Amino acid sequence: MFGLVARVRTVRRAGDATRVVLALFACLGLIVLSRVGNAVRAQDEVSGSYPLITLPTPPTDVQWLVNAVRVSGTLGVAAIVLLVAIAGRRARMLLDVSISVLVTLVVVYLVQQSMGAYLSRLHLGSQSLAVVPPVVAIALAVASAGAGGPFLGRASRRLVYGLVAAGAVATAFHEGTGLLGVLAGIVVGWGVVAAVHLALGSPTGFPSAERAALDARELGFEVGDVEALDDQDWSVARFTACSANGEGAPVSLIVYGRDAADAQLLSRIWRFLWYRDVGRSLGYSRMQLVEHQAFVTMLAERSGVSVPKVLSAGYVSSTEDALLIETVPEGSRVSALDGDQLSDATLRELWESVRRLHSANIAHGALDGDHLFVTVDGVVAIRDLRSATVSATEELISRDIAEALVATALIVGPERAVAGATDVLGAARLERALPFLQPAALGSATRQALRHQRHFLGELRVAASRAAGVDEPELVELHRIKWTTVVFAAMSLFGFWLIVGQITSAGDLAATLSTANWWWVVLIVLLSLLPAVGTAYALTGSVSEPLPFGSVVILYYGLAFMGLIGSTLATTATIIRFFQRRGLAASIAVSSGVLVGFSNFVVQFIVVLVCLPFVSSARTPALSRSSSSGDSGSAVLWVVLLAVVVVGVVVGVLVARPLFRRNVIDKVKPQATSMLDNLRRLAREPRRIARLLVGNAGAQIVYALALGAALAAYGQSISFAALLLVNTAASLLGGLAPVPGGMGVTEATLIAGLSSFGVPQPEAVAAALTYRLFTAYLAPVWGYPSLYWLRKKEYL
Repeated sequence: MFGLVARVRTVRRAGDATRVVLALFACLGLIVLSRVGNAVRAQDEVSGSYPLITLPTPPTDVQWLVNAVRVSGTLGVAAIVLLVAIAGRRARMLLDVSISVLVTLVVVYLVQQSMGAYLSRLHLGSQSLAVVPPVVAIALAVASAGAGGPFLGRASRRLVYGLVAAGAVATAFHEGTGLLGVLAGIVVGWGVVAAVHLALGSPTGFPSAERAALDARELGFEVGDVEALDDQDWSVARFTACSANGEGAPVSLIVYGRDAADAQLLSRIWRFLWYRDVGRSLGYSRMQLVEHQAFVTMLAERSGVSVPKVLSAGYVSSTEDALLIETVPEGSRVSALDGDQLSDATLRELWESVRRLHSANIAHGALDGDHLFVTVDGVVAIRDLRSATVSATEELISRDIAEALVATALIVGPERAVAGATDVLGAARLERALPFLQPAALGSATRQALRHQRHFLGELRVAASRAAGVDEPELVELHRIKWTTVVFAAMSLFGFWLIVGQITSAGDLAATLSTANWWWVVLIVLLSLLPAVGTAYALTGSVSEPLPFGSVVILYYGLAFMGLIGSTLATTATIIRFFQRRGLAASIAVSSGVLVGFSNFVVQFIVVLVCLPFVSSARTPALSRSSSSGDSGSAVLWVVLLAVVVVGVVVGVLVARPLFRRNVIDKVKPQATSMLDNLRRLAREPRRIARLLVGNAGAQIVYALALGAALAAYGQSISFAALLLVNTAASLLGGLAPVPGGMGVTEATLIAGLSSFGVPQPEAVAAALTYRLFTAYLAPVWGYPSLYWLRKKEYL
């Protein structure tokens, strides 16, 4: 019944990346809609109706038919696809379907946790014929059909997709499911399939050799012996063939399929977001891409550049492909040659080709060793101009030269490569390209070739600077954003999400906040100013030289503002500047900061050990009374602990790599040596070590008092030992979690800890947020005036 495809080639498709992004945004939209549904349900607990998303229940006489269609079109489809893969012995099909099903189950669970009460209602009715919730069933059906469909024949594929559509419609009429539940299942299954195909490759993303030959024939060009090249790009498919029109001459078939425009768009968006990129051409359809490549190639040929000759180009209506047919020069890629094969004359010819291309105001965009070609006649040809730009800017031309210089230097060495470029281009042209001799300006193939040659680019810059007669210039900043910025933003959003989750779980939080005793709030404000005094006292004990205590206190107020705008790097730079103004070395500033942080960790550990015996007996009965109220906070803590474990495992794997260990040791060893020297000096003055411990302990005590005042503001109280334990645990977890300032993690820990000691959930949330508002969020308000004062007094 099912006709399986006999031979399938899989490639990664740009369209799958687009689908993954769309699925993520769709999931976010469904989560927002589910929140609205939860609010409606809270107003009508009896009926639990959901306007606009709940369909009427079918009549009793036809419910059996609706259930049969639902089960057949969901779980039935998933079972059939799996059985067909097993019976047909299609290992790749079975792998794709199995992974898609497993990932779908995980994603459905995560989405259900985010959509909250709405999806928890989507249980099976008493007349159900299945044993799986309907949303999960429709997600599994879409995932299995999407993963297995490309391996099936057209008729079988249409039958499977039709069954899934019928099952989705029937599921929408299931009691409590509605349109939102069906959409959630479809989006999850669709997105998972796209993610699996993006990771493992899609069987529908690569045209066959027969299809490429048919495309050429439709354009009036007969070819034979069509073979796919081994190295393929994800935006185009490339084939070699023999031309019947040209009496067996070799030709190249470049097929722009349905993913070509998506690939170009995603590449452009990526470079725009990640790099300070300019001027790359971008077509918005596959035909525009073909027209662009053909036009630039013919323009380069007219300018005297040796390039493949365009034989034909056009749109193939039967397959909806755009096809470009070019000649194939006989010879070898530059990247496949060795130093002896690339003579000085050939090297000069290479740079002459590059000069002629740039004289035509064309920048290639990927002028690496794979796109520079040495023919059997010794002529250097330039291939594949699909990334080329006409009306090229000075920057793009310089990047071309930098790429070609690295590609040739990898073969003949820096000295010969620089000499060849200088002879043809001149010292002035080479000088302008020097700032682009960096990985960010190079293509992926060149960066891959440099992967195990850490110092190669530095040696090349030195040789090129010497040849140009200039000092080694500063590199151009090409990155728009960095990984650290992305991680910082992602973790900030994660922390904000944790806070929002705690607020929404606290019921009418506004009503609870309105009951606050404002005299206690005033006390919180005053107490929030004192921890800086304790930390400043600890800092004065971290160095053997005297420091002005008042200025150090004001410095810590200013660090709250610097931490907000620049994270740890900004605060470290500010401390170093403060120490330098006092005549101390930067290494002393760094080591003193490490000492203060380490002593603070020791104090927190001691506090936990001391407080546990005093609170263990009081916590047990309180925990039994408030287990339900602390569930949400405890769940967050488990997530945070899991994240900490994952980060620890990743760090452990990295440390196991010798290269990583060497890099870390090279950077950490000087700081560790400086800290040990500082510790040896402090060991001769025990009173300074006492300052370290007493200052940090005093800060912990004040923070615990502020937390107690926050509880008192809402009519709650726990023992001082419990306050110390809860606050210290929150500080430890907040410091361990990869979230800026422990945002979200600290609040969740505080709420879970207070709830475990019997504080009702609404009051625990209100107290934790009030405490953090004045000790963390509003601290930068008085931080800026502090920095202004320090600058005015020339302490910074």
